[in-house]
Amino acid sequence: MSGKAPKNQTEYDLETAISAAIEVAFPRLGASNIKHQIEFTIRLGHATITAKGRESWIKRGRADILLTLGDKPLAILELKKRDVSLSANDGEQGLSYARLLPVMAPFVVVTNGEETRIIETFSGQPYQGESPDAKTFEVFMASAAKVAAGDRDDAIATLMGTDPQVWTSAVGVASARAIDELTATTDHPLRPFGPLKVPRLATLRVASKLRTARLVLVSGPPLVGKTNVLEQLIRGINPQVAGGLFLECGASEVFRQIADLLADTLDWPVDPETARNWVRQVSRAGGPILVLAIDRLDPEDRDDVRTIEDLTSNTFGPALRVVVGLDEDATRRVLTSADGRRESPIGRRATIVEVADLAEPEYVKALEALAELHMGIMDGGQHSPDLRRPWLLQAMATRLSGIKREGVGVFPAVPGLEIVAQARANFADPELRRRYRGLAHAITADAQDQSKPYAMALELMGRYFVRRATLEGILPASDVEWLLKQGYLTPSIADGNIPVVTVALPELLASELARHLSVELREMVEDGPVEAAEWLAGAASNFLFGDIVAAQAVLDLSSGNGGVPWALYDALANMTPVREAAQAGQHLTTWVEGVGSIDIRPQEDGSTILTINGEDHTVEDDGDEPSSFANIHGWLILSQLASRRFVVEGNGSQLRLDPEVLLLVGTADFVLRQPRNDILMDSVPVHDSDEGGQFVCHNAGIVETVTQSILKYLSNEPREDRDAFVSTAMDIDNVYLMARLDIALRMLTRSTDADLAAWAVEVLTNTVRPAFLRHVDEH
Repeated sequence: MSGKAPKNQTEYDLETAISAAIEVAFPRLGASNIKHQIEFTIRLGHATITAKGRESWIKRGRADILLTLGDKPLAILELKKRDVSLSANDGEQGLSYARLLPVMAPFVVVTNGEETRIIETFSGQPYQGESPDAKTFEVFMASAAKVAAGDRDDAIATLMGTDPQVWTSAVGVASARAIDELTATTDHPLRPFGPLKVPRLATLRVASKLRTARLVLVSGPPLVGKTNVLEQLIRGINPQVAGGLFLECGASEVFRQIADLLADTLDWPVDPETARNWVRQVSRAGGPILVLAIDRLDPEDRDDVRTIEDLTSNTFGPALRVVVGLDEDATRRVLTSADGRRESPIGRRATIVEVADLAEPEYVKALEALAELHMGIMDGGQHSPDLRRPWLLQAMATRLSGIKREGVGVFPAVPGLEIVAQARANFADPELRRRYRGLAHAITADAQDQSKPYAMALELMGRYFVRRATLEGILPASDVEWLLKQGYLTPSIADGNIPVVTVALPELLASELARHLSVELREMVEDGPVEAAEWLAGAASNFLFGDIVAAQAVLDLSSGNGGVPWALYDALANMTPVREAAQAGQHLTTWVEGVGSIDIRPQEDGSTILTINGEDHTVEDDGDEPSSFANIHGWLILSQLASRRFVVEGNGSQLRLDPEVLLLVGTADFVLRQPRNDILMDSVPVHDSDEGGQFVCHNAGIVETVTQSILKYLSNEPREDRDAFVSTAMDIDNVYLMARLDIALRMLTRSTDADLAAWAVEVLTNTVRPAFLRHVDEH
């Protein structure tokens, strides 16, 4: 049987103790005239702090109570249980509360029921003489109002060091203010915390680790949401059990940042040394834990490293927890000593929590969060690895948030040219664009350099980064330094000990890559359109969003004269994809996000050996002949171009060709999307045709750019043009084209435009579906 008193008994004891203390301290004022508030508030700068006497009494055996006489504060009653002796320092916390009330209470009463002390708020000295009467009360009220500003600062310092209710609430307000300053609005859409709030699994893992670990490193590739994990962790802290500070700074600036946050939030002048002493005091107080969430740590900065080592040493007490967000490469380096031969102090103390792009449960949560914003993702988006990128979802949500609309805003299932359009709308700063144009030039040079490691070439398809040596040969050192300082570039070390920088704002870089490629393309088209098309397709194969970048480069090329050169279009159209069977003896290499480089070696018996991180894994023959597709980027570029109304120019005239492109590219006999090895691609349901190809099952939704472009065309064109498009498709009589048209029409039947939806139902039922079923069985 527990020895803890029932809650109602404890509260009865509190009320009884308050009444007894009032009788003893103020007999001449009349106990019936004095009221008490078990909960009251004080204002510290921008923070409103609530003192909760009942909770403190239950948890700590002490309570601070506000006594009032009429409508004026009389005293702070610092009440302790009978078995707790009074000490010389008792009264300091009560004085602090009294001095920070909106109207200062003239007295502080400290009692444990057996001994009672009355202290003057103005002087901080024991009250002398008879118990206060009404006249004495008025005199001391006037004196209390004259308390000096220095006494107020001391009062804040006392409460921040001794009262968990105060400091946990205060740091919560400070963090909320810091996070709010970094939260995107319609006027400031580019701040790091956008409107889309997706709960991350890593946040739960960090919270769990912090129960026992003093240092947790939140590690992952760039742009996967590590900072958002820190933000969610701090926002989710219950101030009744802990306090958390979100610190947007390098590790070596922690105490300066804490000082600035507390000074700004509490109107409390604090310097970095005072902030350090405060953290040390709280960490050793035996109360709630303090969590410091630090956004950056540079393994090459000894001050950064020493600060983390200091915070996690015995200099600070067991109630301090440190969480640091850093990239994978930085994690590897900070865990080892400078010579790389042994574990570093941080390595011995740290627990690692990995963060990656959205996992399936997180994607489901993202859909729920989008629904709260009256947004959604088109069916098929669940199969897009790009829509698992937190930064891209956030950018798209920010864009839709700034658009006045009726109904639900829908994201495309496959990202397209809207990424570049959004970047060009958001980033108007000419100096930033100039610097990003230099980054685009450097990344293009790196992509074209055949001497770089093959694994690096493959990784460029998943993220934007560039070798430092290449960048420094193109962009002035002052610009590189500025980009690093402002956080647009993150340095790291790639395989082979090669210094690289990863680029933030991928959408802006994609835009500037397109501009850069369009300049080179203009010169090449004039010399040889076929070679220009092959060069452009090669460029598209080198980059993240390569088909989008290349398509935008073509549009930028034509922006001056209104049309795409006919010869360039014809060369891209004639780049027919080719299916290539994998042969025994071949040695292939690919790159998988989250895994890295993988060597692939087909065997004579039909099996395949995969080499991952130096270990061989045999995949047995499943009966399907392994194959890949070559020459696909020309048609991928056209798929993106056809999402817009575009014309070609030749022989002095212009001809609209987006419907023709859709009818051509729609005949591809395989799933036409970027050649990436990803689990989401493997999960796309497909059907084999009698002709030997494959087409996407309609249950998958839209997973190909060409199908999305068909949907967009049918959604925007007048009925006459829609009917003509369908009629031509029926004449072509191609099962792969019909499968894509079938999916687009199914999506269109759900249009909010009743006339358009009715047309789609009619055409699907009476024309497309019957023709499609002549080629395949119902599926």
